Amino acid sequence: DANFFDRHWLKEHHFVFSEALGRAIATMFNWDNHQLVLKECCRGGLPAKLSRNKYFYAGIKRTRVYKEFKLLSWMAKKGLPVSTPCFAEIEVKGALYQAKIITQYIANSTSLADCIAKKALAENMWKTVGSVIKRFHQQQVCHADLNACNILLVGDDVSLIDFDQSVVKKGQAWKKRNLNRLKRSLLKIQKKSDLFYFTERDWDALLKGYCAVSQGFNDVILNECEGFLVAVGSFILLKIKVLLN
Repeated sequence: DANFFDRHWLKEHHFVFSEALGRAIATMFNWDNHQLVLKECCRGGLPAKLSRNKYFYAGIKRTRVYKEFKLLSWMAKKGLPVSTPCFAEIEVKGALYQAKIITQYIANSTSLADCIAKKALAENMWKTVGSVIKRFHQQQVCHADLNACNILLVGDDVSLIDFDQSVVKKGQAWKKRNLNRLKRSLLKIQKKSDLFYFTERDWDALLKGYCAVSQGFNDVILNECEGFLVAVGSFILLKIKVLLN
């Protein structure tokens, strides 16, 4: 049987066209004339040493993949540049669960980190990055892991990916901290790399792009898409597998 939640099955049947290694392996594959990305929900850092991909189960709506799927669906409806969610799988066994999510692949994209490891970006591109981040902040979206690897560039367009544990958050103070997180990630990569095109002038350009967008914002409450099956795109499916002992 077809199992597009199993990256080994996808590879064996020659559906995979690329893979990327991060906190978890992202598997890019072709399916029914669509290019998709399979990602397992995984922890990073010290918590991963205790359990990399298993979480305590307290109901579907409290799972990380449910929250990410719901947020991605809502952001796509708002017109924010994200990868549209398509499918999710939650496997429950006893008190624990594992989960995977499949989203649309953003074709011809390169991460900001990879781009500036090869060449300097034009000032206008840094401004675009800043303005796109501001669009998310205007909708009160706090990206939990805003770093140079989760910003994708396609020509002059910019998208954000990997919204695991991201939330819609009230207030304003967190936005500066969110930007500082991105700057720390850029400086961290710069320190480890022999060649990395990032300067204070680049960061100033990003901030100019951020500040150039209207200061208005929506203090959004995330209640517009109750339930998991939100009509975004033409092929959204929730698949839950309960594994009985």
